[in-house]
Amino acid sequence: MEVHAHTHTPRKKWTHYFWEFLMLFLAVFCGFLAENEREHYVEHQREKQYIRSLIRDVKTDTANITRWLLGFNRIKKSCDTILNNFDSLTKSYSAGRARNYFSIINGFPDFIYTDRTIQQLKNSGGMRLIRKVAATDSIIAYDAAVRDLLIEETTVSMYWDQLNDLTNKMFSYRKLNSAFKIKTAGEIENEKMNFWIRQDADQFEHLYNLFYKYLEIVGIYNFYLSQLKNQGDRLVDFLQKEYDLK
Repeated sequence: MEVHAHTHTPRKKWTHYFWEFLMLFLAVFCGFLAENEREHYVEHQREKQYIRSLIRDVKTDTANITRWLLGFNRIKKSCDTILNNFDSLTKSYSAGRARNYFSIINGFPDFIYTDRTIQQLKNSGGMRLIRKVAATDSIIAYDAAVRDLLIEETTVSMYWDQLNDLTNKMFSYRKLNSAFKIKTAGEIENEKMNFWIRQDADQFEHLYNLFYKYLEIVGIYNFYLSQLKNQGDRLVDFLQKEYDLK
């Protein structure tokens, strides 16, 4: 029978186990730091992507507002012309006056909010990615200003609806259509024609009041539009500087 002798290895000191544990701990801890740093980098890149997208949206808004302001300025001028010549308007009509009148009755430009990015920030919890408090505050303030403008737009729409409804009751589009069929534009321009369904002093007074109030509310809305454009321009400039974006 063979007898195997067991070899005895020297017993390791406690310091050996301590250094093994320390090296393992440092490896895990460094891995955690690296992963955490990677997540911060990814979130920072997402933050900049959101900011770039938001800047594009606000630039779209301000470009549209510039066009809408031109439209509302034309409406204001037309309202002024109608109110200043209202007595003659109620007695006769021509293509020249029709241009002023129907530029108002045909409607007004609706504000369309380019809010795709800010909705993503709100719905997906992306606002937490915007780490700079001043940037978050500016974005929220711009969104609130747009919401206020949309509320003001409902008032503009309410007065326009009333003005359009009363015009449909008082004005004869059939007479106007017949006139354009038998006369040239030049003849209609120079000839006085009455296209009102009936001469009702009370109704005309009501019509005047609606034009007056419509002009007033359009002026207020125009002011809000101008303010929003300025706020949007400032927001774009601020975000570009804050995030060093071209």
